[in-house]
Amino acid sequence: MAAVITAVCLAVDHYGAAYLMALMNQFHLSPAPLHYMFTGRLHFVARSAGVAGALLAAPVCFFLTMGIVKPLKEIVEMTGRVAAGDRTARLPTKGPDEVKRLAGAFNELVDRLRQKDQMQNLLVSSVAHELRTPLTNIRGYLEALVDEVLSPSREIFQSLHEETLLLTKVVDNLFDLAEANAAANSLELRPTNLAALVERAISTCRPQIDAKRITVEVRFRSETSQVVADSDRIVQAVRNLLQNAVEHSPPDGHIQIVADDVGDAIQLVFLDDGDGIDEADLPFVFDRFFRGRRRSSQHGRGAGLGLAIVKELVTAHGGRVGAERSDTGAHVWFTLPKSLDQWPQAPLR
Repeated sequence: MAAVITAVCLAVDHYGAAYLMALMNQFHLSPAPLHYMFTGRLHFVARSAGVAGALLAAPVCFFLTMGIVKPLKEIVEMTGRVAAGDRTARLPTKGPDEVKRLAGAFNELVDRLRQKDQMQNLLVSSVAHELRTPLTNIRGYLEALVDEVLSPSREIFQSLHEETLLLTKVVDNLFDLAEANAAANSLELRPTNLAALVERAISTCRPQIDAKRITVEVRFRSETSQVVADSDRIVQAVRNLLQNAVEHSPPDGHIQIVADDVGDAIQLVFLDDGDGIDEADLPFVFDRFFRGRRRSSQHGRGAGLGLAIVKELVTAHGGRVGAERSDTGAHVWFTLPKSLDQWPQAPLR
């Protein structure tokens, strides 16, 4: 406003004086008194208008500024509470549209932090539960041996060995899960033959397959089996699903691995002839430490991390995982992209 008033006054001095001088010269009059009166009056009007505009604009600017500053102060306060560990902090979604969007984004961030905290607490409690059982058994056997309640025997050492193997398996699965969580930042993506990866996974599981005399059938219905993937990670995912199918298949059972073309991805489906998955368990089969009601009663020594690792690895590749109800056994699948067009953030290495 000060700049506008100054510009108006300068314009009045320049153009008004020139016009007045020309007019006075035309009528042979002295221009000085009229010039001072004319420019003084215009200066007064311009300054008065500027002061009035400033007085009117001040409260408007104040309330507009407070409408932005107050929510920002609330955000600063709520951020401090969240940083201190309070996950119940919420911002009211009111005010200008920009403030509403900011408050909505803040509340969503707090919700995600709360969910992450819940997952971490669940993970800690689940790990403690999975480790407590074998450790308790080992401790009981050792105390019984020390107190000479039991005599050393091959059976006792065999039981201790089995409990130690279970502990090792749980710890290894936890390491695999941690690596799977960080897989998105360390993938070595290359065009890869998915059929070859499946064969690699089958060869690593061959001892378990032969021990139960299970037949594994692999069928690729699509003309191409080319995907963009990290070979080692996908072999691990396929191996986990295959081990899961072998574990829950009866002796002399049959496992099918079927590949289908689903547009810009290839879907790999695993079918076994075991007990299947309960309908109520389907939304949770890929959750960490989840073991189905039907399966946990028969295979209670698993940690429930195999499918969770598969989900992390496949999701890191931009794929999807799923499980469906089947009357003939479990039906689990995942998809992988066929081209680098799906990977704008991951260059070919």
